[in-house]
Amino acid sequence: LILNGRMPRSLRYCYGRVMSSLNLLVKEHGAAHACHDTAAQMLTTLSDSTIERIFKNGLHEFLTGFIRRNHRLGLEIAQAYNFD
Repeated sequence: LILNGRMPRSLRYCYGRVMSSLNLLVKEHGAAHACHDTAAQMLTTLSDSTIERIFKNGLHEFLTGFIRRNHRLGLEIAQAYNFD
């Protein structure tokens, strides 16, 4: 459920959708913001990771870091598009 880009509940799939939505916002608003870079970095991390590497480094650590970065992305999106 973390890395399978074809499974709609996976983190990888969801971040693909986040990037698609952010790209639509760029077309609509004409500019990219810091949130676009953050989302792209997270998608790259998910795309380049393997489940073996995640387990080797610790699943708890991976998920804790992911939750922290995901929260930061939410704050960046809120700030960029005046949701706060």
